[in-house]
Amino acid sequence: MTGIMTRILFLSLTLCGALLVSGPHSSAQSTPGGSYKQTCRQISVVGGNLVAQCQRADGSWRNSALNYYDCSGDIWNDNGDLACKGSGSGNVPRGSYKNSCNNYYTEGNRLYASCQKRNGGWRDTSINYRNCDKDIWNDNGELACGGGGGGSGSLPKGSYKDTCKNMYVQGNVLEAECLNRNGKYSYTSIKYKNCNRGVYNDWGQLRCK
Repeated sequence: MTGIMTRILFLSLTLCGALLVSGPHSSAQSTPGGSYKQTCRQISVVGGNLVAQCQRADGSWRNSALNYYDCSGDIWNDNGDLACKGSGSGNVPRGSYKNSCNNYYTEGNRLYASCQKRNGGWRDTSINYRNCDKDIWNDNGELACGGGGGGSGSLPKGSYKDTCKNMYVQGNVLEAECLNRNGKYSYTSIKYKNCNRGVYNDWGQLRCK
């Protein structure tokens, strides 16, 4: 009899614990599966969107949202962005614009995004990206195709694009805001024409390789 009572008590406590967990965090139970859970946190479903904070390659975190109903197969973390096959928002083209833009998605041949301006404000912008075979970047709040906008449209190569934002070319000078040792963005610039091996971010300072 004592064993039965102990079992009943154990099952009751387990059920109560499950109810307590499922109450305030019930949205977590309905989140879709995927490898993104390995490198994302604060995961929830809001409306038809999967919302999470995902880690980027440089160790920082980025807020991301994905309409996951059209996803087929795995949902993964694409350097801080939720992505999947079969979703318009998950098949966005690559580019440095992701460092300083958000809410990006595609419709047909156009890429839409909200991009940060140099004064800190935000601007809704779009671009026909199908014929852009170079970097898609944020030109002071406007999506631009590298090489398509004159001198200011062609960004030099280099790993700095992974940890810098608001990148801009003026003549022979590359300007950007890059992550420093404190995890904040610092303004920096460099004359890049002689950087034959590319440009990199040295803790907030642009430098030639």
